[in-house]
Amino acid sequence: MKMISIAFGLTSVLLLAGCTAESSTILQKKVNTPINILINGKKLDFSSYAPFRLNGETMVPLRQIVTHLGMEIEYEDSTAHVLIRKGNKTILLYAGKDMEEGSRYLVLDGKRKNMGAPVVVRKKTTYVPLSFVKEIGATNQWVSQDQTVRIDFESPQDDGHLEPIRIYVEHETKKLPGTMGIGFFWGSVYIGEQNTEKEPNGHGTLFAQDMTILYEGQWVNGLPHGEGVMELSAERGITLEGRFEKASIVTGILKEHGKVFYEGTFGTQTLDTGKLRLPDGTTFKGRISGDQLLGIGVIYTNEGNVLFDGKVEFEGLLAFNDFTFFKTE
Repeated sequence: MKMISIAFGLTSVLLLAGCTAESSTILQKKVNTPINILINGKKLDFSSYAPFRLNGETMVPLRQIVTHLGMEIEYEDSTAHVLIRKGNKTILLYAGKDMEEGSRYLVLDGKRKNMGAPVVVRKKTTYVPLSFVKEIGATNQWVSQDQTVRIDFESPQDDGHLEPIRIYVEHETKKLPGTMGIGFFWGSVYIGEQNTEKEPNGHGTLFAQDMTILYEGQWVNGLPHGEGVMELSAERGITLEGRFEKASIVTGILKEHGKVFYEGTFGTQTLDTGKLRLPDGTTFKGRISGDQLLGIGVIYTNEGNVLFDGKVEFEGLLAFNDFTFFKTE
């Protein structure tokens, strides 16, 4: 009886070892299987620029993808931007420099879109996440069994309108006057209407090199003037919307992910007089010092009941809705 038990145990071990080895072989084969890409049913040859997986994202070679989509591509080496065109459609990317990652944003016809993962450069080849093709109007399907990506793309309709794009290089840089603290710095990009001097004039957007929105709205002869929006933090979703005059913010509101936390006037990159939502859900209404450390005013509830009238001390970054406060006598 004991011999039978031993024999059965040995058989189980051998079977388990066989299954484990077979499973490992299958897994290894799947890991080493190259990623195939089909565009409109045609398989692309990526012998030198193979797609790969990175942090759960499928990364594909940009030039090879867009040229097979019938697009033209050019690189601005000095600022690490990539400009892609098809008819009157334009796409702008920031690829990054040296060991730096690129941006997770692309700009299509002046509108920024989030690809969900940044551009990377490997062996002098620019790779973008697969979501890039979706953001430019194509559809894609991942077939896991044979590691295949199917991309279908129809050429966009030409509406006859081409957004002017200006990428600022070193000799063109300058800081704007006013209280906004922005300027045409090296690598910044303006997309929109211009005057005869090629200055921003009318509606347009000024992007930082990494595609952060510095200002989007109305311009007059190179200066933000009229209604507009500044993006203070793309990561935290903090924006400043308001009325600007000659590159100075006059009045406006600060939002975090679309929810207002300040409304009032502004100084030089500071909050001035208005209503500030406090961390405990109450509201401070009054004037805030230039160093953003002291406020004089009242604190009231959502129902309008005044809880405190006097001086309030602040610690932290008011404009980024990251602060604490203390009531003082």
